[in-house]
Amino acid sequence: MATHNKYTVSLASFNMHGFNNSWLYLQELTHNHDLIFVQEHWLSSNQLNYLHDINPDFVVYAFSGMNEACSSGILRGRPFGGVAVLCHSNISNNVKLIGASDDGRVVAVTIELNSVKFLLFGCYFPCDDNSSNYDNHVSAVLGYIESVLEEFPGIKFGILGDLNFECRTDYRGYCVFNEFAVANNLMCCDDLLSGNMTYSYHHDSLGHTSLLDHLFVQQELHCLIESYDIIRDGSNTSDHFPITCRLSCNGSQTNCVTHKCSNIVHEFRWDKCDTRAYYEHTRVLLERVSHVFSCDKSVESCMCTEHHLDIDIYI
Repeated sequence: MATHNKYTVSLASFNMHGFNNSWLYLQELTHNHDLIFVQEHWLSSNQLNYLHDINPDFVVYAFSGMNEACSSGILRGRPFGGVAVLCHSNISNNVKLIGASDDGRVVAVTIELNSVKFLLFGCYFPCDDNSSNYDNHVSAVLGYIESVLEEFPGIKFGILGDLNFECRTDYRGYCVFNEFAVANNLMCCDDLLSGNMTYSYHHDSLGHTSLLDHLFVQQELHCLIESYDIIRDGSNTSDHFPITCRLSCNGSQTNCVTHKCSNIVHEFRWDKCDTRAYYEHTRVLLERVSHVFSCDKSVESCMCTEHHLDIDIYI
């Protein structure tokens, strides 16, 4: 059984591969976890109540990935996407929903443990379809995460879920994500995996396996991780195994998160600026610069003997 207190939280991330396929196993996960991030429940907006019925002791925040497709008419093909968070009612006061992306790929919550507050993003990243737009789709997910972080300057955060790439440079998604990870001091927790479990996705008929589900946290949150693992269970009918993590924040661990708060450095994001306005303002200022020379350069034989420039700048 999971323990419910303000110091420890047991969380999991699970790609269901469809609600009808895995709702019974999701119900099992609620018996041992306080907080469960879900990807690919494949529910439309008017079906999200199915997740609310999984366990009456859980508060559910669920979002469909099919809103745009459903709004355009009759849905063709199989359902897809969607994210959710299931939070045990005993810790619901410590967890607050921040929002979700319009495409149903990201859900964000804040968690407070022993007065330490941080953000967690549950994500379902796009699959690499070898198209030229794939990098842009990955960047769009990261763009939503950045937009939330701008509302919480200085807060520590982590990202978990089905990221749809292995942490190797031959995966395009990882290369795009890694730039964001380096810029934000994110650490991959794959090295904490215990046992011999080296993959979270499996395609049994083809014999394919890969590690697509991950947890990334900022370095200051790494000390909160007591355990991290992949759950292999025969009763799980999804093609993904859940990842599970136990976070604990006692007094000594609190210090490792909070002691750097006073050292936060805020920098200007030049890549976000209005470059046209910047160039225009620069032109106006440079027009006010006048150079006054005492020698006449119109006479070729005249050598300027002045060793200084009188420059009048009025701003």
